[in-house]
Amino acid sequence: MTAQATETQPESRRGRGSGYTKVSLTLPSELLARLREEAGPGHLSSFVADILARDERRRALRQYVDAMRAEHGPAFDEKVQEVLRRWDAEGDVR
Repeated sequence: MTAQATETQPESRRGRGSGYTKVSLTLPSELLARLREEAGPGHLSSFVADILARDERRRALRQYVDAMRAEHGPAFDEKVQEVLRRWDAEGDVR
C-alpha cells in the first residue's frame, strides 16, 4: 500500500472540533472501493480512523507481550493460555 499524507489545518466540519487533521492518502483503487463499501456513505474517514486506532493498539499490545515473554519466558505464555481458556469457557469474545 502506498500512502502519502498531506496535513492541513484541524478540521471543524461535521462537529468534529479540534484534534482532527485532514490528510490526503493514495490507496489501491480496489482496496478503497472495499473500504467505501464497508464503511457506508459518508463514513469512510471514521471507518479508516477506527481501523488505524485498532492497529495501533494491537502493535502496542504486541510490544508488551514480547517484553513480557522476554522477561518471564514460557511461564508468561502459559498464563496467557490459561486466561484465554477462561474467556472461552465464559463465552467472552477475544
